[in-house]
Amino acid sequence: MTNNFKCPRCDGNVVLNGTAGSGKQRYTCRDCGYRTTNPLPKDSPNGMIKKHLIISDTHAPYENKRAVAAACEYALEYKPDVIVHIGDVGDYKSISHWMKNKRLELAGLTIQDDLDAACNLLKNIGSTAPDAEKIVLLGNHDNWVYDYVNEHPELEGTLSVSRSYNSVGWKVIPWNELYRVGKLYLTHGLYTNKYHAHSTVHALSVSCCYGHSHDFQVYTESFLDGEKMAMSLGCMCDMNPGYLHNRPKRWLNGFGTVDTMPTGDFFIDFIKIVNGRFCRMGKIYGK
Repeated sequence: MTNNFKCPRCDGNVVLNGTAGSGKQRYTCRDCGYRTTNPLPKDSPNGMIKKHLIISDTHAPYENKRAVAAACEYALEYKPDVIVHIGDVGDYKSISHWMKNKRLELAGLTIQDDLDAACNLLKNIGSTAPDAEKIVLLGNHDNWVYDYVNEHPELEGTLSVSRSYNSVGWKVIPWNELYRVGKLYLTHGLYTNKYHAHSTVHALSVSCCYGHSHDFQVYTESFLDGEKMAMSLGCMCDMNPGYLHNRPKRWLNGFGTVDTMPTGDFFIDFIKIVNGRFCRMGKIYGK
């Protein structure tokens, strides 16, 4: 029998299923089997679907400001329940092991300025959804702060990337630790080789989303317990940093959204940004 209700867990169709002990009409979802006496009207917003905004590799203060602004504009409408930055919030050029002997380029740079730039960026992104949970996975660049303090133990207690990110409202996940979103796992990234998505899904044997490579790539593989996929989400940093000296690269500006259901099933979407702009559902975001 048709009715005007839907499942609050998965938005599936519900059917009448007798009465509950309270005497209320009981409904059962035909898709996920959930039983409830409080179904949602079919024209109501999604029930228990959780929305995640995923951003990677901003490398502040060298973020692509137009790309970040466009993503923040979209976030105001998307209204994520969770924002996840999957690593390399800051570039930390002042302590980069690639820059140790480049004194002219390092002149005037300080690690405190680098930390401030990263924290200001997190505050800016977080302000688009004040009530959202905010998670940051440390990337290899963020982890350089730990390496630097380890080399200079006199700084212990005065410099901390985790404490700095915590101070602006973000929960910190250690470098290379996986963060689970339904049946999808997030990480900063393990590889930058040509077929890194293939390498990643085989290394982790789970469906995963990551950054680090600064490009977009997806690979799907079949395992005994089902299909798994790995997807890289590009980057949100400057596409032509000085250290590359205008070399060609695979980099791509973009970010992702992941909608999850109570069953753990997920729906991931990569949003490509071109010259600080992108289009969704016929609307242009960015300037």
